[in-house]
Amino acid sequence: MSLDTGDTSDMNELFIWVLQDYDTEEWVLKHSVPFLQLFGTSRNVSNDDYNVVAIHPDHNMIFFVQHWDRKLKSYDMDSKEVCTLCTLGVGCQNILPCSVFHRVIGTCYFASKH
Repeated sequence: MSLDTGDTSDMNELFIWVLQDYDTEEWVLKHSVPFLQLFGTSRNVSNDDYNVVAIHPDHNMIFFVQHWDRKLKSYDMDSKEVCTLCTLGVGCQNILPCSVFHRVIGTCYFASKH
């Protein structure tokens, strides 16, 4: 899965792309969500305002940090529901995005996305 916000000068939507064919490296658009729905605000949102930090390995769900109020949130692509999970402490901007690279007997292993 890949996350793309397109041209950062006029961002108003998050696009979620999935690698459909590993051999041909064909990507397809899986989902898109307006920032108004995702962040609950009509203010201009930039890449510095949030980070997608994880994608659930078994559900159509992403996790992101909303920096202006230090909220860790989830977004369910099926129900289109945004949930606030918690308020993070000082230093939350240091959370690194992760992606699942291997799954063994129900245990998920994560690696930093560079």
